[in-house]
Amino acid sequence: MPYQTTVQVDPKDPVQFTDTLIGDLYQRGTVNIYVDSEVITGPETRRIVKQHQKHIARTTHPEYPAIINVHECVGPFIEGVNVKGERKQIFFDASMGVGTHAVFGYNDEEILRKMKPWRRLEGVKHAGTDFYIMSSKRMPTSTDLAKLLNKTAREAFGSYWICKFSSCGTEANEDASKIAMYNKFRQLCQKLDQETLQEMYRQLGIKQIREDGLTSNYPMFVIALEGAFHGRTAGSLSYTKSKLPQKEGYQALTYVKHLPYDSSADFEDAIDSTLLEVLIKTEELKNVIDSGKVPIDLLSMIILEPVQGEGGYRIPEEGFLQELNDFLRRYKKKKKFALVDDEIQAGMGRTGKIFAIENYTDKYPYLKPDIITIAKAMPVGVLIAKKKLLINWPGSKFSGTWSEGDVLAIARGYYTLEKLLRKEPDSYLGRNYLENAIISGKELREGIRELADKINRKYPEMITNVRGMGQMTAFDLPDSKTRDRYEHELFLHGVLMLPVGEKSMRIFGTVDQRQRERKILLQAMGTSMESLLEELGP
Repeated sequence: MPYQTTVQVDPKDPVQFTDTLIGDLYQRGTVNIYVDSEVITGPETRRIVKQHQKHIARTTHPEYPAIINVHECVGPFIEGVNVKGERKQIFFDASMGVGTHAVFGYNDEEILRKMKPWRRLEGVKHAGTDFYIMSSKRMPTSTDLAKLLNKTAREAFGSYWICKFSSCGTEANEDASKIAMYNKFRQLCQKLDQETLQEMYRQLGIKQIREDGLTSNYPMFVIALEGAFHGRTAGSLSYTKSKLPQKEGYQALTYVKHLPYDSSADFEDAIDSTLLEVLIKTEELKNVIDSGKVPIDLLSMIILEPVQGEGGYRIPEEGFLQELNDFLRRYKKKKKFALVDDEIQAGMGRTGKIFAIENYTDKYPYLKPDIITIAKAMPVGVLIAKKKLLINWPGSKFSGTWSEGDVLAIARGYYTLEKLLRKEPDSYLGRNYLENAIISGKELREGIRELADKINRKYPEMITNVRGMGQMTAFDLPDSKTRDRYEHELFLHGVLMLPVGEKSMRIFGTVDQRQRERKILLQAMGTSMESLLEELGP
């Protein structure tokens, strides 16, 4: 039997999307979930999946065959696989492309309207570090987006900022490492004479490999957190410590120290505060490193997610924030290392703040970052760094063939941020988008807790640990096997939702989420849970 939700339509919702190829109209306020399990798992689905798997390497696709018709989507609603003569399959996307559409959802009417003049423009990709880009037609360029991002960071944290664009989030984190490590290298060259520097390399088994002084490695330490996910390139992967497949069998950078992402973290215990010159002179440097300590003079950066994403949607404990704040207060200015704020999953308004770390900086002011990385919701990789970190920055230390992305993506990113920053209330919602992200997120979690109370009366501890911040929401199920079975039931009931952590499910919501959309999601979640419980039996 097909499944559909029955939440009352809202004809006053102004958002709509007309498919430009076939002219079909989608009105956000009238859409409900509709799926037929025989269609969404049927022959056409199997054909598409088979062709995909034949030509594209396996990545992180879920076990269920989630197929998205790329032409017809609006808000959180997407069309699934079509079969001629069948009713259109409509899903509620609670994964939002793993957050890539989790600002205003799919096909935002206002952003589409602003992009319309450029629809005939080829999506030019250019080596932005080699050429300068302008638009004679007033299309926002990379300079315009950078100016807006730098202004936003200054308003949030003070200081002056500068941007660097890249192709994706993991590259943005690699660029953050480059800034932090090269600044630390310059400090060492100023701090140590050449003889002492060479002695340090000798003690650590680092060899000179070229006559110009290039060595086989550089001992720039990074402190990262357990449960972190920072990307899949070599450096970012070294800082990642969440799921086994992300790291198993891959070489990692040498000088990385992981600490717990909870109140048991002891940053003071993780370091050795002895002056580097003394450690080298007494030949204790290697012993300190081998003991698992970080020589404080070699610490180049601490990298953290203000809300851990792949680690389980973990919100940091007060004790952790206080410990980190105190450590930064004692050492950061004196020892000149960088705090890198990875906003790739949590940033761009999802927590009710443009930058998720803003939720903590009033109480913990030393958590104001030196470098911020953004992607997913921003359609290019973005690094925003304090300008002082790039004073006299050498040419060619940064580059990249697509270093400022597709010019259309840059324009879309500009229009997205411009709309998100708007302080006046949205005419339909009655509040601005950051306020709506906070309020609607709380209401969604209250709805999940009500569902949990109902389910747990018969099946104790079935849904637990409902948590979140703004439009980042997660909850736990008893174990990974039950979680995966629930994920599949959600798919059969028209909801795309992804697992996270060991036994959790996560929900990406749009900052302009409507009340009726929460009702649709909660209704489908409840029906999916009932089906799972029937399968599990008494």
